[in-house]
Amino acid sequence: MDRRRVLTALGLVGFSGCLRIQEGSESTDEDAGVEGDDGPPEGDNDGAADDSPGENADEQALELSHAWDPPINPRMRSGDLVIGLSHHPDRRLGLVSSSGSTEWESDPLDEAYAFRNDGGDRVAIDESYVCYGTRKHEELDHAKLYCFSRETGELLWTHRTEDGPRDVRIDYVTLGGGRVYYATGTDAGSSDEQDPFVRAIDTTSDVLVWETSYEIASYRGLLYHEGGLYARGHQLRILNSETGAERASHRFGTGIGGFVEFDDTLYGISGDVYAFDLSSNEPEYTHSVDRRPDSQIAVTDRYLYAGDDNGWLDAYDRWTGEREWKTRLKSRVRDRPAVVAGHVWVVDNEDIVYGLDAENGDVVYESQEERVSIPVGIDDVLLLMIEGRPRAYRVESR
Repeated sequence: MDRRRVLTALGLVGFSGCLRIQEGSESTDEDAGVEGDDGPPEGDNDGAADDSPGENADEQALELSHAWDPPINPRMRSGDLVIGLSHHPDRRLGLVSSSGSTEWESDPLDEAYAFRNDGGDRVAIDESYVCYGTRKHEELDHAKLYCFSRETGELLWTHRTEDGPRDVRIDYVTLGGGRVYYATGTDAGSSDEQDPFVRAIDTTSDVLVWETSYEIASYRGLLYHEGGLYARGHQLRILNSETGAERASHRFGTGIGGFVEFDDTLYGISGDVYAFDLSSNEPEYTHSVDRRPDSQIAVTDRYLYAGDDNGWLDAYDRWTGEREWKTRLKSRVRDRPAVVAGHVWVVDNEDIVYGLDAENGDVVYESQEERVSIPVGIDDVLLLMIEGRPRAYRVESR
């Protein structure tokens, strides 16, 4: 494992092949000389892992110190809780507090369904329920939606999609108004094309209340907000959550990363940064950018963060959509960044964990690991899966 120094000069920050560019500096993608990677390295784990990642810790501006051992593979954060899956000796859903205590674990789950780990959009949680959407695994011809008690972890019910090869995925799940809603669908021509449904299920049972579909749709986000249901397909559709009828639609090109909600506003990034006011149901602004991110979006009071397949991590001003900084990493930025203790944490396609200053994009932490999951942050703790083992680290300055 390798840790390296930060070098700063002339508005460019180099960190072991990483390049940071403040807005106003001129550079091209070719300047960084970084190539992509087809996927994380494969190989056996021949030895026991250290409690904290990396060597040569004195060369890092940050330190990750062992905090506690999570019993679950973290999937998403909700308030001061983290939800995830355990796999040994069998698969269970679990809820863990920021101190590391286990709130509950469910009974074993059916291994025939795939619980994807890609940022938590298939998981929804409120004060009463935790709902998790799956996709088919093995030889099944349907997917399944699980609904658990938020308080105890008891499995309350499951809902099956229709049988058939075009209804075997649940991509987005949201809760509200006594119902759980899910969406699925990919563009025509993909190898995994699905019928683009939005469905509403009563939370007290697995009864289908309504469903709606569109001839052309590729859903990239679903959100319940104060009686409205916001489904992003080729445009943002606002649906009546009681009936599924469309109330309005708006241009909202959120790209692969979907959208994120913060302070009653939806944000998305594609060829533009979009902000949509959920109180007025009107766009706030559109700001043009020069590339579309491929990761999901992280949001703070001040910034939107997203990465792309070429290794760029960008920070945009949440209020204006203007890019504040961009940093080139070694390879593709995987999934959603996490913001912990004033730093943005990402994992690239070479299984390198990076910590960047959230204000200026300086790379202040870098560690080569093996088989790393997406990062999840809660308070000043960073949760990761490394070499198949869930770990929680406290982020500290050196």
